[in-house]
Amino acid sequence: MKRKIIAVGIAWDWGYDREFVDCLEKACWEQKLSSYLIHSYNIDDVTEKVKQKEFIFKSLFDRASDTNSRFTPFIQQLSSSKTIFVNPKNHSLIAEDKAILHFHFLKNQIPVPHTIILNPHKDEPPLEIMKALENFKKPFVVKPSKGGGGEGVWKHVHSLSDICRIRLEHQDDRYLVQEEVSPLIIDNKRGWIRAYFAYGKVYYCWWNELTHIYNFVTQEEEKIHKFFKKINRIMKKIAAVVNLNFFSSEFVLTEENNLVVVDYVNDPCDMRLKSIHQTGVPDHLVKTLASNIIDALSKELHNNKKISKPSKKQKKR
Repeated sequence: MKRKIIAVGIAWDWGYDREFVDCLEKACWEQKLSSYLIHSYNIDDVTEKVKQKEFIFKSLFDRASDTNSRFTPFIQQLSSSKTIFVNPKNHSLIAEDKAILHFHFLKNQIPVPHTIILNPHKDEPPLEIMKALENFKKPFVVKPSKGGGGEGVWKHVHSLSDICRIRLEHQDDRYLVQEEVSPLIIDNKRGWIRAYFAYGKVYYCWWNELTHIYNFVTQEEEKIHKFFKKINRIMKKIAAVVNLNFFSSEFVLTEENNLVVVDYVNDPCDMRLKSIHQTGVPDHLVKTLASNIIDALSKELHNNKKISKPSKKQKKR
């Protein structure tokens, strides 16, 4: 039986990922690394080939298993092998829970808005919530502990009755209630920043929370505005907490000139191109991130190869 050894596997099933996947494949080609795409139409076949050891994946970028359970057996098989994951599944699962992250952030002195964590609906009586909210400024942002992409998030919430009604949507989940923050206006831009962490490097975009439009932060802007250095330090702290190699976080420089993290960890990140989608990420940044990820995998694969290569003395034996 001839085995197919693949340097980089890319698992994806979101149609809007097409251009990002193209960027990743191009980066693989430039690094002279073999790549293989795993999609919903071939996942069963690939899973069987991995099981039979016909396919061996040296590394994997998983952008599918978080929403498609058909990928789970494939991920489980690779997790028990020596496959290198961009973001290991067990780390991604921890990063999905905002309530857990909130406590880790506080412990590591990562700035967050004034927040309370509400237990599942059946375990948290309204009276207890009322007491917890006594010192809160209105309005609130209310978001479920799990989930991403803004799903289930409510803004401009003003009353306890609204909070109780919102919690009924996910009765078994914990909820975060946060004081709503407003961004400072900086050079006619809203002080809302989305930062991307990719293998030790941090990149920034201005993000307008009202229009959802991205604009790349220039090197000149980074030099002028010193808070980007603080964001860089915080992103590296977050990376150490979640043990992920690629993710994004949202920061707000508030009207009171305080920097807070308002969206803790996004994994996977939305990588739609701005040239195709109005609310997409600037093309240059998407391509840079793809190249950075594949370059890091290439170095890790090379280092693993050197480590596993037997010495001359071992060969003689």
